[in-house]
Amino acid sequence: MPKSLEGYEKIVSLLKRAAMARRAPRPGRGGGHSVLDVHRIDLTELYNAGASTADLQMWLAAEKGIIVERSTIWRRLKRWREVNLRG
Repeated sequence: MPKSLEGYEKIVSLLKRAAMARRAPRPGRGGGHSVLDVHRIDLTELYNAGASTADLQMWLAAEKGIIVERSTIWRRLKRWREVNLRG
C-alpha cells in the first residue's frame, strides 16, 4: 500500500470512530419508557373525551409541568392504542 494512503486511512478511521460515538444510544431513546407513560390513563381518558393533542399539551404543561410536543403526544397515544389492540 502506498505510504500516502496510510495517513488518510488513519484519519478516516478516527472520523468513523468519532461518528460511532455520536451515534451511541442515548438515554430516553429507542422506544423505551416515556415520561408520558405515568399519565397514560389521564391522557387516554381526556383524548377519548374529545381533547385534542393541543389540549393535552396545555394540560401537561399546566397541571404536570411537562413540556412536550403535540407530535410526541400523538405518537404515544398511537403506541398505546396499538398495544391495546394486540392484547
